[in-house]
Amino acid sequence: MTVTYHGIAHEMVLEVPLVSRNGGILEVRKSGLTPWSTMMNAQKLYMIRLENGNSVITQAANEPEALELIGINADPTTLAAEMNEADVPSVHLALVRSGVGPQKVTIRELHDFACNVELKDDGSFHVTVGDYEMAEEEFLDDYPDVRVALQAIDEQDDPRLTTDFAREVLTEAVEKERTRLMPR
Repeated sequence: MTVTYHGIAHEMVLEVPLVSRNGGILEVRKSGLTPWSTMMNAQKLYMIRLENGNSVITQAANEPEALELIGINADPTTLAAEMNEADVPSVHLALVRSGVGPQKVTIRELHDFACNVELKDDGSFHVTVGDYEMAEEEFLDDYPDVRVALQAIDEQDDPRLTTDFAREVLTEAVEKERTRLMPR
């Protein structure tokens, strides 16, 4: 089987039939390009910025499905009842702190993202961002306070986290980001 991927355009040239995960045969065009999203049942990558400051990257057909996959629709009242917990607000807060349950989020499709998965000797996996500079630019869209801090550090020609100024500016920006989406 030969599959040629054509980068950011998200297109593939297929030279032999492929079978999708659901067992169906994917359409093959011997002399043309088939959009990657069509081939993968219109699956897209979404970055979901959570209220606690963390983000989740997931693959889904659309935004509502992405939110469902990561547990944003979990009902604190139902979960509290299942845990025999009477304090529903505490359950809700615990959910939000852990990144699940109803909360304010931002969600958007990722266009330039790759990661590397390294198989470790013990059978575990180590995952890193593929092109860190490209990913950082993509991720900073969801972290405006960190972007401003990094720009201030760059303007000072100050390497990150190597001086008191850089540490102070980044620490303050990260603290702001961890609470930026939380209700006030």
